[in-house]
Amino acid sequence: MAKTKPAVGEPPRPSFADARIRQTERRDAGYRAAWREIEALQPGEVIQYHEGNLGTDVANDPEIAGRAAAYRHAATDLAKGTLAQRRVRFEWYQYIFRRSAH
Repeated sequence: MAKTKPAVGEPPRPSFADARIRQTERRDAGYRAAWREIEALQPGEVIQYHEGNLGTDVANDPEIAGRAAAYRHAATDLAKGTLAQRRVRFEWYQYIFRRSAH
C-alpha cells in the first residue's frame, strides 16, 4: 500500500501545488536573469548561455528551462540575436547566443 500520510514526527510533504509554484518561480528567475544578460550584451557580442544537453537539462531543471526560453525568445521572436550550438563531445554541447547589430 502507498504511504499517504507522514509518520509520527515526520514533517509533512509539500503539496503538489507548492512544488509546482516553486518550479514556476525558479523558471521565472532563470528567465529574468538571462534577459538581464541579453540586455547587457553589446552588438556583436557572444555569450555561451549553457553547456550540456539542453533538451535533457530543460526537462530536469526549471531554471535552465527559463534561461533557454529567454534566449530563444530574444533570438526567434524579437530578432535580438542568433542562436548556435557547438558539439563538445557525444551528447554534450555549448549553446551560444550572438547579439545582433541592431
